[in-house]
Amino acid sequence: MNLTRHAHFWLPLLLATAACTVGPIDDDAPNSSQEAVTAAESTAVSQAAATDCRAFDGDVKKCDAAGCGYYFCSEQCHPKNTSLCDAGCTAECNASCRTHDGDLNGCNAAGCAYYSCSNRCQAKGTSLCDAGCSTECQAACRVHDGDLNGCNAAGCAYYTCSNRCYTKGTVTPCEAGCSEQCNVPERDAAFVSQSVPGRVTVGQSFQAVVTMRNTGARAWSQDKYYRLGDNARLWGLARGFLAPSETVWPGYSKSFVLNLTAPSAPGAYDFQWRMVKDGMDAGWFGQSSAKTSIQVVPERDAAFVSQSVPTQVRPGQLFEVLVTMRNTGGLTWTQADGYMLGTSSTTWSFQRAPLNLGESTPPGGTKTFNVELIAPTKVGYHSFQWRMLRNGGTWFGASTPALSIQVVSSATSCTCKPGYACPSNCPTP
Repeated sequence: MNLTRHAHFWLPLLLATAACTVGPIDDDAPNSSQEAVTAAESTAVSQAAATDCRAFDGDVKKCDAAGCGYYFCSEQCHPKNTSLCDAGCTAECNASCRTHDGDLNGCNAAGCAYYSCSNRCQAKGTSLCDAGCSTECQAACRVHDGDLNGCNAAGCAYYTCSNRCYTKGTVTPCEAGCSEQCNVPERDAAFVSQSVPGRVTVGQSFQAVVTMRNTGARAWSQDKYYRLGDNARLWGLARGFLAPSETVWPGYSKSFVLNLTAPSAPGAYDFQWRMVKDGMDAGWFGQSSAKTSIQVVPERDAAFVSQSVPTQVRPGQLFEVLVTMRNTGGLTWTQADGYMLGTSSTTWSFQRAPLNLGESTPPGGTKTFNVELIAPTKVGYHSFQWRMLRNGGTWFGASTPALSIQVVSSATSCTCKPGYACPSNCPTP
């Protein structure tokens, strides 16, 4: 056989066959780089959607209009079908997870964490302690004995007096080896400070802040039903709450921000709060906050201060009166809102005296109205009494004292200036 001739025959054929095994290029076939780009673009789109929705936090209507889902528990706007956990609704998320207690598969499918030691299903990141695994939790905490930072980071309670780390709320300082604290009551509280308005309008929503210090041996926590309470129940709220995950350890203070509503009737109301533990072993404990009085006033009210009015005028005379009123209500008087001094009498040519343009009288402030009037032509005594009103028809507050101004004939008249009594020798008609 001529090998050279056979090589010339087979070599081109083998090369062509090898080239054919590579296969043609298919523009429609997926490849790894294309898939990576698609995945990246998809992630960018979903992140952009989440960002777009979050722009409407706090605005339910705009959130819904944007096709997003509004979560009232967190006042946040997220893409629809966002989980309660991812939406920042911690309490609701945990409650949703707890419906799968005893169901490992259901718990995992819901994106929660299952704790076999307690057969509980809770939100991811829940500590062993909070999951009810008391033995494991205690053991996990005790490994941080002598390590304050590590103990705190693990969500445990550190007792500096004994350098021991325990599960929160499981032992008192006395039980933790702090012998000098053995005589401290389990529950006690001291009043620290408060920020309370002295004056509010009927039905007004307002905030007050009361700070209390835990001077007892037990920590305060929401799940143990520790609250700040109002036994009088005057302000639309009877309890001030800790946050779900908050703990106030012995020696530490808590500022309770109270969202309150003023009573619907004007008057002076006492404001005083105290710590309370609700639940099976309920009871009030510790010092009360300092008793203070909050003045609840109508939205619009006025008190008479003074007036300067002549006792005698001539028929048709142009004269001046000065009337000063105090704003004893909860709203500011402004010219733009239509506040004015007025009278229902048609005797004096003018029945309204508005505030000046741009002028305002805040609660507690006074306003002196300078009114120029024309005396009637009829000789005799005419009543003079004015009162505050708004928008020309809504009267409010105290009236000025009732006076009688005498209109005397020109032949027997005398001139009276505002602030001065007429001469005693003015003749009487």
